Amino acid sequence: MNDQLYQKNLLTNRWNKVRALDPLEYEIQMSLVQRLKLIGRKDVLWFHCPNGEVRDKQVAAKLKAMGVLPGVADLLFFWNDGGLRGLFLELKASKRTQSPVQRIFEDRSKFLGIYYECADNIDAAVKILTQYGILPASKAV
Repeated sequence: MNDQLYQKNLLTNRWNKVRALDPLEYEIQMSLVQRLKLIGRKDVLWFHCPNGEVRDKQVAAKLKAMGVLPGVADLLFFWNDGGLRGLFLELKASKRTQSPVQRIFEDRSKFLGIYYECADNIDAAVKILTQYGILPASKAV
């Protein structure tokens, strides 16, 4: 039995079907960051832009005055392969969509020639970073 889809009831000793929990956005990102630290290209500059999270009004006003840009992607990547390249990766929890300001940021990025991708699970994010050469291709066993 697939232990992600079934759980044994301790009272009846029967296997019950259970709903698999989808990871939250920050859990996807933390998992991806661990992978990047372990096997990501060392010549790629990447970082998280901490625009999200709930903040009090004073901190929000201060950050806005300092130039915080709404809609910035979760992870930003820059590398040089004969020319400067950039990739903005937006991560979403399953079945979530981009906000209007995130779509505007995506459009502005693409207009400037910066790659922009969106992933709603760890496998999709890894596939994207592999396609751009930021993560190595996995070897089939």
